[in-house]
Amino acid sequence: MKGTDRVNINRRHQFKIKAKKFFLKGKELFKYVPGVLNGVKVVRMGETADLLKEFHASGIGGHSGFNKTNETMKIRFWWPKMTHDIREYKAECLVNNLPALTLGQSHVAFFRNYVRGRLLASGDRHTYLCNALQCIDPRGQLKWLNCDVCGRWVHEKCIGTGLDTEGFRCDICNVQYS
Repeated sequence: MKGTDRVNINRRHQFKIKAKKFFLKGKELFKYVPGVLNGVKVVRMGETADLLKEFHASGIGGHSGFNKTNETMKIRFWWPKMTHDIREYKAECLVNNLPALTLGQSHVAFFRNYVRGRLLASGDRHTYLCNALQCIDPRGQLKWLNCDVCGRWVHEKCIGTGLDTEGFRCDICNVQYS
């Protein structure tokens, strides 16, 4: 047997090992991931920008930063160099970088702690936040909800339904904990 034949056999064997990590469900390709029951969807390169925008910059993601965006996406999707792409997208996000650029990180941390303390001290956190951000419509209805699981504030327009303050869970927590 020639040396090149041995190399080709070795490459085929390596490919078979890698291929065992993937499976088809209908016409969609999925990857087995430890701890995820049904695997994660393999995303085409053209779809990554929309997913990054949805899971970081939309009302669902709420500009939550690299760690939360990465954790949330890793249990649902996979593509090569996904973590690198998420880190790069977050670094380029103007909203995340704006407070650090304008006020300095210590001022932002102080302001966040101040607001968080005021919200927790308030009897009705929905009313307090809506008054602070002036987002109560003329009929007096609130437009913000707080997720009971992760604590993220979600605007009514982002969830597209009427407000239900009892046991509210945002879309990410509904998928993750269902």
